[in-house]
Amino acid sequence: MDKIILIDGNSLSYRAFYAMPALKNKKGLYTNSVYGFTLMLEKILADTNPKYALVAFDKGKQTFRHQSYEAYKGTRDKTPSELVEQFGYVRELLDSYGIKYEEHFDYEADDIIGSYAKIAEKEGLEVIIVTGDKDLTQLASENITIYYTKRGVTDIDYYTPEFIAEKYGLTPEQIVDMKGLMGDKSDNIPGIAGVGEKTAIKLLTEYKTVENVLENIDNISGKKLKERLTEGREDALLSKKLATIYTEVPVDNKLEDLTYSENVELKRELFEKLEFVSFLRKLSQETSTEEVSVTAEENVASKKEINIVLADKNTKIDFTDSTLHVECYTEDYHNSDVVGIVVYKEGTAYIFSEEQFFTNEFVVDYLQSEISKTVYDFKKILFIAKRNGVDINGEVFDVKIVSYLIDVNAKTEIDKIIFNYLGKIISSDEEIYGKGAKRTLPAQEVINPYIAEIAESIALMKPLMEGRLSEENMTDLYKDIEIKVAKVLANMEFEGIHVSKKALEEMSAEFDERIKTLEASIYTLAGSEFNIASPKQLGVVLFEDLGLPPIKKTKTGYSTAVEVLEQLQHSHEIIPLIMEYRTITKLNSTYAKGLVKDITREGKIHTRYEQTLAQTGRLSSVNPNLQNIPTRIEEGKKIRKAFVPASDDRVILSIDYSQIELRVLAHIAQDVGMIDAFKHDVDIHTKTASDVNGVSLDEVTSSMRREAKAVNFGIVYGISDFGLSNNLGITRKRAKEFIDKYLETFKGVDKYMTDIVDFAKEQSIDAVKVDSFKVFIGNGIEGSINHALVHAGSLRFIKQYISLDFTLLTLYEKLTSEGKTPILFEKNKKYMGLIAVSDIIKEDSAFAISKLRKLGIKTIMMTGDNEKTAHAIGMKAGVDQIFANVLPDAKEKNITQWKEQGLVAMVGDGINDAPALASADIGMAIGAGTDVAIESADVVLVNSSLMDIVSAVQLSRATLKNVYQNLFWGFAYNMTLIPLAAGLYPNIHITPMWGAAIMALSSVTVCLNALRLNNVKLTRPTESSNIVDQKEMNTSISVKENKEMKVAITIEGMMCGHCEMMVKKAFEEMDAVISAEVSHEKGQAILTLKSAIQEADIKAMLESKGYKFKHFKNLD
Repeated sequence: MDKIILIDGNSLSYRAFYAMPALKNKKGLYTNSVYGFTLMLEKILADTNPKYALVAFDKGKQTFRHQSYEAYKGTRDKTPSELVEQFGYVRELLDSYGIKYEEHFDYEADDIIGSYAKIAEKEGLEVIIVTGDKDLTQLASENITIYYTKRGVTDIDYYTPEFIAEKYGLTPEQIVDMKGLMGDKSDNIPGIAGVGEKTAIKLLTEYKTVENVLENIDNISGKKLKERLTEGREDALLSKKLATIYTEVPVDNKLEDLTYSENVELKRELFEKLEFVSFLRKLSQETSTEEVSVTAEENVASKKEINIVLADKNTKIDFTDSTLHVECYTEDYHNSDVVGIVVYKEGTAYIFSEEQFFTNEFVVDYLQSEISKTVYDFKKILFIAKRNGVDINGEVFDVKIVSYLIDVNAKTEIDKIIFNYLGKIISSDEEIYGKGAKRTLPAQEVINPYIAEIAESIALMKPLMEGRLSEENMTDLYKDIEIKVAKVLANMEFEGIHVSKKALEEMSAEFDERIKTLEASIYTLAGSEFNIASPKQLGVVLFEDLGLPPIKKTKTGYSTAVEVLEQLQHSHEIIPLIMEYRTITKLNSTYAKGLVKDITREGKIHTRYEQTLAQTGRLSSVNPNLQNIPTRIEEGKKIRKAFVPASDDRVILSIDYSQIELRVLAHIAQDVGMIDAFKHDVDIHTKTASDVNGVSLDEVTSSMRREAKAVNFGIVYGISDFGLSNNLGITRKRAKEFIDKYLETFKGVDKYMTDIVDFAKEQSIDAVKVDSFKVFIGNGIEGSINHALVHAGSLRFIKQYISLDFTLLTLYEKLTSEGKTPILFEKNKKYMGLIAVSDIIKEDSAFAISKLRKLGIKTIMMTGDNEKTAHAIGMKAGVDQIFANVLPDAKEKNITQWKEQGLVAMVGDGINDAPALASADIGMAIGAGTDVAIESADVVLVNSSLMDIVSAVQLSRATLKNVYQNLFWGFAYNMTLIPLAAGLYPNIHITPMWGAAIMALSSVTVCLNALRLNNVKLTRPTESSNIVDQKEMNTSISVKENKEMKVAITIEGMMCGHCEMMVKKAFEEMDAVISAEVSHEKGQAILTLKSAIQEADIKAMLESKGYKFKHFKNLD
């Protein structure tokens, strides 16, 4: 009987992605899903030898099931981008095998497979369906078998009617009835609440179908179950409908079209691109047409049986060129049992228990000798050795650290490393021991071969990894730093850190009391009690009961994430309390209470330091995590106080770099001025401001220092005048002048920047020359580079020149949905790559737009970005209306149309905005924008902040109100007092002097009323990232004109000299502050002011640094 295989493409791609290590080729492309898919395809084709084959994929996100039930599959996580980028290559893989694939907008892959399965069954074919989705098991019949991939890509269950009857006691047709009753979480099929698999099977065994179950509710025992069945009737019928596979899809192919024949060249090209060396080797062996070059790193000896010897304390081994592996039951080797210790040498694995290993005198001599050791996870081995009173000497080659150095993105689990370097699949930790509550220790017959294979693989990988380490020029880094750090970390872990249990318990008690107080206050403001820790309940309270504006919605309801609460913190007094409640409860559970359980009898905590986890190369602390204890809030600092020296004669030392980037720059550039400043411990930013502005160090103001700091750090990364103008809120002209003056002052830095360009030219690393440059406004650009025509621009622009594959289009969609604008590049009709740029919304913009809305002003965002990007940005900003894909000339047309409906103000910053700025009733240019935009506008927002528009509107409205008042009172005055002054009232006579006074009083009244504008309270942006509402900005510390003034600020939370420096530095960066003297012991800062300063600004600045403002006192 001929066979047909029908493969669920999406399901198998997902399975392969999560089953395989995170493989990447040298270009950084993830390949694990394609690799796993290939493994599965090779196995299935070899095992079944089918005549016909087809792969079905899901295409549309809105199928006929979504029309019946909108929430269908609504709880699924977003597809990882690392998987999305591989979908196109899976299709290329199928093309190389000559296997057709099919997808339909209105139907799922299951429906396509079901339709072909029924057609093939009628034609008398044996049908094999390959999937990781149990929905398809409903199709099982005498001629249809479902190959269900239950784990990984090669572990398969074979679903036949007999297998289903044995497993569930049901027929294949009843699978949909079971789904109807119990639902399916993965597809968000509701089922009947409270009915699980066992109950569903029991009901169906007796009543056969969902419909019969529902018709016999009265005959079913159990009051609660009856209620659930009655209430869930509609959900059950809907769920059965959703779970039923539609088998009459209008398919694209006839059965005879589904024969397949591989294209060896296509397959070879794909395998070479994806760097599938083992498949290339196999392809070469099969075809024998050409030699496939295989590098030494992939040349692995054929597998031989390992000789396993159970060793004891008397076993003698020649340790030369051996490998050592210590296997623990869990990754927490501080507290885990050692499962076995293996020494591998030349095909023999000697396996010890922990006790036998460390009591073997030959082993101890070897560990303490200078003989080199080859291991996986040296830090773990050294810790366990120290626990047994043994130290380890000699050079160590640790494949875990080396793998991390070669590729920080690669997984460092041993099975993943072995696969990456040897192309060999060994069992994972989870496959050997199980997961979570099901984790168990297997028999020694399973463990011993497993750890022996690991030790053998370590030996095979060493020469390959040494070569890669040398190629990457990292051998010295490994030997001089990383492996030595590993030894230090093992010693630190073994030593531990002393913690005061009493201090933590006292803090916990304080936190408990504070939590009770916060709960009471929150319940009072909410008007009811609820679970504050429940996002769902909190969302209902905030956005329904209290009527706050929803910022963001998730699949399960309102979002109450921290970024949402931060946007709402000035909307209602309950929000700050909720934020504090979350902070305190987390500190209490994670640290105050959480750390107590980790304190040993000796009063210490032994954390583990992960050396191979962070991609940045930083260390991380786990079990417990001591790395993320907050430092900017008072409560976090209290937690840190619990860490104390173990004795009076010890101290805790904290060391950090000071301005390391600038020290490196001074060294590389050999700039005399900078080097002198660092040698004499002069504040480099003050020194820079002094030199650039030509003033003494004492005369440097906070604004001068702020500008100098921005340039100091910006120069290192090649900041432009545009970037500096944005950072400082100054014009580009001023920014350019500052950079020019800076380079003129620091000649060493200027010379270095010039020399590096000259060096590039000498080495023929010339800048690319572009000819025939053209701009297609609003779309893209064109140019010729080395006689090759290159285009860059939007998707619609690039699609004129090349066709784009599914993978790229999916990536494009993902980037635009995140608010990014992808710019695509093609050269000579070939896709080259893309760059995604994004507009960073300034912190005060959303706040400003909300204020404008309260003032009755409609906000519209007009942009050349595509719909998705524009929508994502507009939603974050909170604008009322969004116009996307707007070309520059269309901006002016839109402004003209909108002017017919009312007054229009336009805010812009680019050259393309200039015509629209000129056309608007009021054109407002961003201060950091282009000169053309500034010249076209009526108003310039010097601070480059939309909050200035709010202030301008408030002031203009107050002014207009003042004018109306003057007109009213002027009219009233003219009607009453001027006739009196003129003597027009009978019987009332006044002297000329009084008449003149009455006439003059009119002007005085108008002037006095106008002066009231000085008291208008404007909503202004603060220097802090926290936007302070108008009601919080009423208090200011005033300074008399041309006179300095001293004030004392009382501050809570300063603990040390470092705090003093931080607060002093922050105060002196404020424009109104001449100098600041700070004392953490007194909890006070003495400020010398040159101008008025808002109390809210001081409060916001201190809170941003983790301190609290208490009050101020005038010292003059």
